[in-house]
Amino acid sequence: NETHAVAQRKQEQMEKMRKAFGLGEVVWGEAFDPEVQERKKQERIEAQRTAEKEAYDKREAARQEREQRLQRQEQQRQDREAAAAAAEQRRREQQQQRRDGRSYSR
Repeated sequence: NETHAVAQRKQEQMEKMRKAFGLGEVVWGEAFDPEVQERKKQERIEAQRTAEKEAYDKREAARQEREQRLQRQEQQRQDREAAAAAAEQRRREQQQQRRDGRSYSR
């Protein structure tokens, strides 16, 4: 009975270690099976590619968002400049009208 308790504790200890190291389910003899190892290798490669693609897509989306923000800011700047130029033109026209009005009244 004590042997079973020791085995149970050992099994629980091994389970904790497996989780701590992030290991999946262990199948005896799997480490020596070339087909299984090749399949796992391909799965790791595919997972890495997927992670890299997701990271690239995220960076690209951020770049596009920055580009759009800069375009909006540039458009706003151009709109402000155009409004200022129009206001200046109206001011000059009003000054000219006042001058023209004074020269006729003299």
